Amino acid sequence: MNEKYIEKIPKWIFEGNNSNCNTCLSNDIDSLASCSILKQIKDWHIGYFYDFSTLFKTENALDKAVAVDIDIAKGKCLSNHVTNIYNENAVNFNVMEAITQQNYLMKFCGSTLIMLYWLFDIPLPSTEIGKMILLSIDTTFKGYFIELETIKQANFHYLVEIMQFDELYNLQAKHVKQNFFNLIDDYKLYEKIKCVNGKLQTKLDLNTISKLLELDLKLPEDNFYEKYKFENKYKSIFNNNLDLSEDVFSLALTSRDALCYSVRIQ
Repeated sequence: MNEKYIEKIPKWIFEGNNSNCNTCLSNDIDSLASCSILKQIKDWHIGYFYDFSTLFKTENALDKAVAVDIDIAKGKCLSNHVTNIYNENAVNFNVMEAITQQNYLMKFCGSTLIMLYWLFDIPLPSTEIGKMILLSIDTTFKGYFIELETIKQANFHYLVEIMQFDELYNLQAKHVKQNFFNLIDDYKLYEKIKCVNGKLQTKLDLNTISKLLELDLKLPEDNFYEKYKFENKYKSIFNNNLDLSEDVFSLALTSRDALCYSVRIQ
């Protein structure tokens, strides 16, 4: 790990491993693969599922939970979005690098998963296609191919200067961007996870993706029960002026001047 960067990382993520905490899964492969790593490294099991309109929980879910690939306004999370609200417990490059509207183009355009590979010093997939899948999740590769120099610099900054994943950065140069988009289509990395009649379901080919990433990707078999409902709202913001009087649960900037956020309704 980049020793100079350690001081920026919230200390709670390095505290002792124990099973007294759950993870909260969101609805995509980035969150599921990240939860798999946290189960392996920290012995944290999925106890909650959040599809951005409903929060579900298992019968034996613990009170303590970490949101994974979800930026929440308060509480512990591992995530990758720009939010414009400072959460001191967010393990998120965009929070640690103080990314806002003013420097939006220097944001981390990458997956929570790739951040966890770096954070826990996990060996990269051994095959080239496995590494390409890693770069394809949340389209980390896109920054390399965008013509805007600031965005290209951001791709280099996070992959090389911070995470020291020179191998992944150089792998982008060996390919055209369509190769990565083809992988997204071939392995249906865009497929979502849903809760249907209390069971989590997905069309993701978890067996194949597991082999390529060399991770054990499985949906929990528990029954999930509805805990809270949320309304998704959208707000235009200018000059970093964000005034939210509502009790926000999760949020993310979807562009430099647009915010998507959820508010509990029941």
